[in-house]
Amino acid sequence: MEDVTLIPWHCMNGMNVGHLLWDDFLPLYTLLGMFGLEQTKLFVVRHILNEPLWATCEFNPARNKGKCDSTFKKWFKVMGVDAPFFTNQTLHEQVPVTSNYLCFDRAVAGLGLLTDHGDKLHGWAKEDYDISNNIGRGRIMWDFRNFMFDNLKMDGLAQPKTNPRIITVSRFSSNDPQRNLSFNKQVKVLKERLGDDGDVVINQVTLEEYSVEEQVKIAMESSVMITAVGGGAVTATFLPKGASLVLFFTKKSRHDKSTAARLDWDYFNNAAYMRTHWFPIEEMDEDVSLDAFANLVKHELEITSSHH
Repeated sequence: MEDVTLIPWHCMNGMNVGHLLWDDFLPLYTLLGMFGLEQTKLFVVRHILNEPLWATCEFNPARNKGKCDSTFKKWFKVMGVDAPFFTNQTLHEQVPVTSNYLCFDRAVAGLGLLTDHGDKLHGWAKEDYDISNNIGRGRIMWDFRNFMFDNLKMDGLAQPKTNPRIITVSRFSSNDPQRNLSFNKQVKVLKERLGDDGDVVINQVTLEEYSVEEQVKIAMESSVMITAVGGGAVTATFLPKGASLVLFFTKKSRHDKSTAARLDWDYFNNAAYMRTHWFPIEEMDEDVSLDAFANLVKHELEITSSHH
């Protein structure tokens, strides 16, 4: 095929939009960028192993396949592709077999260390923090964000609203009970501290209820976003330049009780277009933590105002 770039690709955890965006789409974009192919039309082929690996869509199809299908259908548009083509080794999945070969002028393959956390887990274990895989990649992350905006036919460079400034609180963003947070006390203390400031609006949302375009618009209009770590934080990828992100994490990882689970820490700490802050979930409702949180958000709003 002419004017099309083939990307053979193996998806590890397609039912989780965080994994899909940061572990698949970001490295695919990085790979395309290495060869100047970001603007070409993409033909993405998801390779399905005959022996499913753990955490793949096919590993537990009764539980995972429906989630994968809906996630692909909802989110693949940010890559400029309606949906990936699915195949096993002999192409029996979707088309009659006339050949075991696909012929393209251009193809890229191999994610390797291009994922957001390299050969480490993404913040579950102590050794995950031994090295940063994303130092110096802030520009790539910004370009990736804008690439997705372009594919959605949305203006990613538009200036966010400054009156009112919007604090977006992402509620109930996780299937993990420990991270499925209402943020009721945090919203209450913000309303008390900010008083009748008509220049600030607190917008409480459950983002999974919104389309991709609606989520992106919500992020784009936010001066501050508050959410729990994990896949539910993925919408923060679309925050505007200069926005602030407040992430709540667990101090004890379920994989390593001596390690905090600052999931995708290496992505957010190096996404230089936003300012990222971290708060432990276990102490989030204590008075000292609520006070620090409110002071931080107020300070971030002041910084945002000074930039416009």
